[in-house]
Amino acid sequence: MKQGKVWLVGDIGLFTLKGMEVLSQAEVVVYDSLVGQGVLAKVPSSARLINVGKRADKHTMPQEQINQVLFEEAQKGYRVVRLKGGDPFLFGRGGEELELLIAPEGNMEAVKNWIIKEHIKCLLIDHQLSSKYDFNGTEFAFYLKDKLPGFPYLIMTSYPEDSVDEKLVVKNAIYDRKILDAHEEEFTEFCEQLKQMTEVYDNTVQRYKERYEALLEKKNSESMTGGEEEELKKVFNILKAYGEVDEVPSAMLESGLSERVDKLLGELDRLLKK
Repeated sequence: MKQGKVWLVGDIGLFTLKGMEVLSQAEVVVYDSLVGQGVLAKVPSSARLINVGKRADKHTMPQEQINQVLFEEAQKGYRVVRLKGGDPFLFGRGGEELELLIAPEGNMEAVKNWIIKEHIKCLLIDHQLSSKYDFNGTEFAFYLKDKLPGFPYLIMTSYPEDSVDEKLVVKNAIYDRKILDAHEEEFTEFCEQLKQMTEVYDNTVQRYKERYEALLEKKNSESMTGGEEEELKKVFNILKAYGEVDEVPSAMLESGLSERVDKLLGELDRLLKK
């Protein structure tokens, strides 16, 4: 079955070309009552519309139930668009849309591989995952720290103290799920943090790539020190974990000093046999 996706897209007055493109390909559109008819007119006639009727402080569907609708439709393999009535962060600051992907079933390694394949930049992890996983969100976050060092994530939970008590992740990485239905200012601040986390991640990976290229140049010019040999291996392994570099011959990562020692030992052995 194909992998479903969810996009959050804002009001027509704040649309970007990307937002228009996403909406034109939607198979399911979940919208609230603040979305105007001009926006709905852009929805493909083949798409299924779901009105969650959100008006100011009056909700016809609780946020948690809206999230469940998005999750279930994406699980069915549909391209789902959540139309929101002009959210200031998602659609006013640079016109960026937030794309959500639903992780596949499987063990921790399978989900980690999905992160790499889909080029995920940040992960919101529910502490109490569904029964299709044999681990909880906090355990997976702890696993990620080892397998994808520096990868940004936040733990979402209705009981923040439970995740903190496990002492597997830092307290500021844990959020009450109520933030998803918070007032505009608080929710905007939360979204800003997500944006900053992805920017830091992108910049960190870019720094690693630049350092990797510089070290490879030194390797090829045979001017590399023993410490730089070790650094090259470390940087290569980090980038490989993130899927940023391909496999390379192991000889490229072997120490030049080791090669020279082997050559000298071979020459000594030849002389002794004479």
